[in-house]
Amino acid sequence: MEETLSSIFARTKGTPINFNGQTVVAIIEIKITKPRTVFSIRRLRATNGRVQGLVLKAANGQLVVDSSGTGYPEIVLWSDTSPDVAEIEVLSKSGSTLKIWNVWKSTFGMSAWVGNAGMHVCETGNKMMLECSDGVGDVDFSDYVVTLEEQQYR
Repeated sequence: MEETLSSIFARTKGTPINFNGQTVVAIIEIKITKPRTVFSIRRLRATNGRVQGLVLKAANGQLVVDSSGTGYPEIVLWSDTSPDVAEIEVLSKSGSTLKIWNVWKSTFGMSAWVGNAGMHVCETGNKMMLECSDGVGDVDFSDYVVTLEEQQYR
């Protein structure tokens, strides 16, 4: 039986791994250096089999997702309830980090980091494409595909 991505990540203590010639990660960490950084997240594809999601967590900061200005330490953008494009504002304190990982809904609730869960990340400038494999079945980086782009303001 082939080793799952989660067991490889456990063995390598979560460091990026090489899977079939591609670098795969369990979590993305983006250092936030400005007091206010805005990201645009665009959903390109979500499998029909399971509800897919993306967790965003601001370590030492807050996330603002709507015009109310209310900040949250962590949010989940679900494929069945969030808009196709969302703007997320990160309000940073000194040394903030935005952490991102993929999740999916199962009979147990929200699942992450088990089975064949992982993300292949393609970066171009200030834009990333996250190709996510949920933990169910074989590795399939087309389970959930989103782009994450830092917005440039003057």
